[in-house]
Amino acid sequence: MRLHHVFHTVPVKGAPLLRHFYSELLGLSEIQRAEVLTDLPLIWFQVGEDHLHFRLDDEWERGRRDHHIAILFDDLPPVLQRLQDDGYEINELPSFQDYGYKRFYVYDPFGRQVEMITNL
Repeated sequence: MRLHHVFHTVPVKGAPLLRHFYSELLGLSEIQRAEVLTDLPLIWFQVGEDHLHFRLDDEWERGRRDHHIAILFDDLPPVLQRLQDDGYEINELPSFQDYGYKRFYVYDPFGRQVEMITNL
């Protein structure tokens, strides 16, 4: 088994900011959503073999601080630099030495925590 996708909501007016953060800063590719869902206000991104799905919805609600998206990066330093250059605060978390991961996090424009993981 593996994670297939993560689904969150963002405000309707947030689509440009969502695309800027996830595409331009994190480097994820926006992908076409399933044909059966073309009438829904959705934005999907490819994350390796997995997906990150967002619905544009003004009824959105920010989750608890523990709710987050975790993305494993092969080459994290350029991503961290783009985020810093764009004014985002990067926070380092304790590494998982036993799993061989170094961890950082940032909050996306909607207050959602994005954990960025890379190999030690």
